[in-house]
Amino acid sequence: MKKNKLLTLLILFVSITVFSQITYKGTVINEENKPLSFVNIIVYDSSDKSLMKGVITDDNGEFDVKVEKNKPVYIEISFLGYKTIKKEFDNQQDVDFGEVALQPDSNTLDEVVITKKKELIEKHSDHFVVNLSNRSFVQNSNSWQTLKKAPLLSVKENKGLGILGKDDVVVYINSRKSNFSGDELTNYLKNLAADRISKVEIYTSPPARFDAQGNGVVNIILKANPQEGLVGSISNIFRQSRYAAFKTSVNLNYNKDKWNVYNSTWFSEGTSYVKEQSKQYFPNNINTSTHDTDRLLPSNTIVGTKLGIDYNLSDKHLLGFLFDVNYNKPSIENRTYSNYFTGNTLDSITTTTADGSQKKLNYNFNLNHLFKIDSLGSTLSWDVNYFKYENTQNTKNNNFLNNSSEPSLLSVDNFRSDVTQYIDNINVKADYYKVLNDEWNLSLGGQYYETNTENEIILRRYNSGVYEIDPDVSNLFNFEEKVTSGYISIKYNPSQIWNYSLGLRVEGTYQKGNQKTTKSINTNKYKNVFPSAYVKYAPNRKHVLSVSLNNRIVRPGFWQLNPFRNYVTPQIYSEGNPFLNPSRTFTTELSYVLNSKHTFIFNYSKERDVIGQLSRVLPDNVLNYYRDNYGVYERFGGTYLYNFSTKNSRFESQFTANASYKKLIAIPSFNEAFTRDGLELDLRSYNYYYFLKDKSLEACIDFYYNRYGPLTQSTLSPVFSTDFSLSKRFNNWYLSLFIQDILKTDKYKFNLSENTGYRRTNENYYDARRIVFSMRYNFGRKTVKKKRNRRTNSSIRNRVN
Repeated sequence: MKKNKLLTLLILFVSITVFSQITYKGTVINEENKPLSFVNIIVYDSSDKSLMKGVITDDNGEFDVKVEKNKPVYIEISFLGYKTIKKEFDNQQDVDFGEVALQPDSNTLDEVVITKKKELIEKHSDHFVVNLSNRSFVQNSNSWQTLKKAPLLSVKENKGLGILGKDDVVVYINSRKSNFSGDELTNYLKNLAADRISKVEIYTSPPARFDAQGNGVVNIILKANPQEGLVGSISNIFRQSRYAAFKTSVNLNYNKDKWNVYNSTWFSEGTSYVKEQSKQYFPNNINTSTHDTDRLLPSNTIVGTKLGIDYNLSDKHLLGFLFDVNYNKPSIENRTYSNYFTGNTLDSITTTTADGSQKKLNYNFNLNHLFKIDSLGSTLSWDVNYFKYENTQNTKNNNFLNNSSEPSLLSVDNFRSDVTQYIDNINVKADYYKVLNDEWNLSLGGQYYETNTENEIILRRYNSGVYEIDPDVSNLFNFEEKVTSGYISIKYNPSQIWNYSLGLRVEGTYQKGNQKTTKSINTNKYKNVFPSAYVKYAPNRKHVLSVSLNNRIVRPGFWQLNPFRNYVTPQIYSEGNPFLNPSRTFTTELSYVLNSKHTFIFNYSKERDVIGQLSRVLPDNVLNYYRDNYGVYERFGGTYLYNFSTKNSRFESQFTANASYKKLIAIPSFNEAFTRDGLELDLRSYNYYYFLKDKSLEACIDFYYNRYGPLTQSTLSPVFSTDFSLSKRFNNWYLSLFIQDILKTDKYKFNLSENTGYRRTNENYYDARRIVFSMRYNFGRKTVKKKRNRRTNSSIRNRVN
């Protein structure tokens, strides 16, 4: 009943009567008939010469300004280096200027040296904007390296993108979901030149129009240019860490008349390595063990391609098609060396090997349509999307006792596993955006998606010379999920000082898990309401203050729901939980931006039904890792960001400090209840120096320090890293040398303790120290028409791995 009342109030809120307005629109071009951006369009009251409204042209030279009817006005169109145009109107009907050609002003043209760039960071009512267009530090790098240095973002090879220390972030490109899982995201961004990015929108507290899944949204806006022709780039990257790897990629874009066709293809081959060391102390305080693991992917082949086609049916209708495919084929070589002690006496030594191969294939089809309803910017769009994912893994596990070269003859020690996973997803969505007038706009939308997964594990144990199926561990698990959602969002901008936004999103979910081997079926139905609200106050350009609140949800990954057991050694295994519920987070945030250089953010969040991995000790000292909704997380945090540049712009620097107090109240399903709290601190500094006036030679030194807060049963030691890069541009050639983790300090060391007396220490190193050399060549025109990336199933793709 309360939900219906809230929805009714929102709809009534939209129906407020609006004043009649007059619209003036057009496109400003230069003497070469090319569009001019950032041209001033100023409307004055003819009676008293007072300012009524002002806008600037966009990247396509277009403008659209609305003023109150019945007041005579005159409009001034001006741009530095060009003659100013002034025209008077009685202000009784809409005016379409068509193309407005500005002519160079010989008296001022020679005086033009530079024009002011947009500030690096801007605050809107519901998001931050990081302006990267024409920034010197992006010209010689790829998008992955640049996003690492973007304010408020954190980028890690093994974690993807994060915002203010939060994971589970959804990535959009040109306002269309393009979230990849695992290496797909890394490869796509490394394949995209950073100078293609115009700006990055960062939603620390996403509004209702976005899916409720995830802790934040990053929207990457690419540069747009209507010029026709073929453009492209070829790049090669060589990486040397403990082992070598290389990658090559090709980007093409062809724009002709009503057609825009684009393709990206990449191929990589190399070896990745992870080192893990641990020591266990069992509850009896007598038995201990040490484990030294080398995880190697000796031949990791990745191939991917993306093909997009956009066709302009007319000035108002745009039809698009997108197909992409990714194929990954790594080999697997894991070695675990274990020592078991009773007191100080060494009882046994084992070597556990896991050798095998894996194949991962996924492909995606998308058909979309955009209808431009009117000249005010109102649109109606729909998308149909199909996503398919296949993963097969075959491994052979053997255990060698007491340094023997022959595998143990005990059946429990040696086995083969064949694991397969298939995921099918279909997604349909529609969005309606209506500009009511210059102050009000309305957004409505709906979405339905259905996902079916099939997971099977066949485990064969060694027995008397043959491998026999173990029915206690082998299993076939199917999972079905259906989600229906709708949203409404209202924005009210009465002036440049105040902005308001309200939103409501409603989602209904149905889930069914079927363990066919054990004939166990469980179903789950739930509905969620996600309100959001934003207020922005900007009395002038120096001060911007905003407040927001919203609710979000994080659904468990499909691998977390899978009940299968994954053995590391005969004494250590992990398993999923098909009964997991999504976690729910309430967040409120206060931000303040001073002079576009100092940014302060204060936030509070409370997450319920936190999803995570816990451990417990079973009989015979068997260690079991299990997934659980184990408790409530509260977080009080603050962030400070500062960006600096010298007057000659030879030196630029960014500094970010993020501190928060976290408290965890855990009530696990199997372990005893416990409480953890502590301070989390994240410091980052990026410093650039340009040796030449044209900034074609750049050096950069980066540093980050991370002190993690409480992590379930564990505490993590601080992690820090120092990086260096040197890049040079020669016409259309771009060369870059990057050295990461120079001091080899990017290691994860944590201590785990349980109320039962069990303790464990771990040190994991993901081979972070590396040297990377990259080379890119651009050909064709310097700018290309904007690509439209359409992926309505990104929240599904993000839950795959």
